[in-house]
Order: sequence, then C-alpha cells, then structure tokens
Amino acid sequence: MGDQFERFILDNRDGFEEDISNEAGVWSRIERQLPPSRTSRGGWFWKVASVFLLLVSTVLVIDKIRNDEKDVAVVVNAEFIEVESYYTRQINERRTEIAQLVSGQMALDFNKDLEELDSMYLYLKEGMSRQEENPKLINAMIENLQLRIEILNQQLSVIQQINQLQNENISEI
Repeated sequence: MGDQFERFILDNRDGFEEDISNEAGVWSRIERQLPPSRTSRGGWFWKVASVFLLLVSTVLVIDKIRNDEKDVAVVVNAEFIEVESYYTRQINERRTEIAQLVSGQMALDFNKDLEELDSMYLYLKEGMSRQEENPKLINAMIENLQLRIEILNQQLSVIQQINQLQNENISEI
C-alpha cells in the first residue's frame, strides 16, 4: 500500500507543485469565500467600560477592608472599655476601704505609690488616643490597672495586720 502511495505522489508531482506556485491565488479565493469582516465600532466603549469596572471593584474592595479593620477596632475598644471599667471599680472600692481604715501619714504614703501608677496610666491613655488600637499599649494599660489592684490588696493586708496587732496589744493590756 505504501508503494502505491509513493508511486501516486511521484507520478503527480507536477500537479502538486503547480498548486504551490499559485499560492497567492488560493488565498485570494479563500478570502472571497469568507463572510465580510465586521469592524468594531464600539471597541473603545468596551475598553473604557472594563477599566471603569476594574476601578470600581478596586475601590469597593479597599473600602471593605477598611470597614473590616474599623469593626475590629470598635470591638477591641469596646472590650477594653469593659475591662477598664471593671478594674477601675475594683480600684475605687479598695481605695474607699483603705480611706476608711487609715488616715494621716500612712494614707499619704499609700497614695504616693498609686499616684505614680495613675500618672503612668494617664500617659498611656494619651498615647492610645494618638494612635490606632495598639495591642502593646492596651496590654500595658491593663497591666497597670492590675498592678494598682495588687498594690491596694497588699496595702489592705498590711492595714489588717496592723489592726490585728493593735487589737492583740489592747487585749493584753
């Protein structure tokens, strides 16, 4: 079968080469048979529309990201306000209790330690108002509040020990 095909090609070689030499005519005939091409009149419109769509999409995505960040900041801020309120109540209760038990120089000494922590807390709070929600700053403020409560608890413990010793001395006399 392969021999017959080769024989056919060799016998008709002149006819094949004739078609190749007339290549320009073949393409012009094919071109005439094609439907007329449409020139796109609105091509620029679709380009402008796609660029506009891309810009609008970008703006919407950026806006969504910013709103999500604000929502997280609001949640963090609300949680901090709740924590701050709790610790502030605890501090005020302990200060009131100490004020009822102690007066004079001892009360001044006790308040001196807390005043330093109060001023540090106010400094941290000012820093928070200048910056966006900084987790390190918030943690430092919470630690300050916890330290104040711890100091007040220690002061109450010292006062109770002093009162207990005074009561024992009075009962021995």
